[in-house]
Amino acid sequence: MKQINMVSASEIGDFVFCKRGWWLRFNEKLPKDTEEMAAGRAEHESLARRVDFTQRVRLFTIVLLSAGILLGLLLLIIQWFLQ
Repeated sequence: MKQINMVSASEIGDFVFCKRGWWLRFNEKLPKDTEEMAAGRAEHESLARRVDFTQRVRLFTIVLLSAGILLGLLLLIIQWFLQ
């Protein structure tokens, strides 16, 4: 009988988060828990926080820019009606 390899959702999440870490875990070459692993985990968490902050700043910038453009258009329309 042919064996079917299943990929779990958590494995997909691990792969998306860190392809190398997933590969090492898949091939059982990843040490269980070392100082280097803890440092790598801390670095990944730090990077995730920076990415999250950057995405929030980007969204805020887009919203602020859009509001400025809409306000400018509104002022132009008002000025055109007042002439």
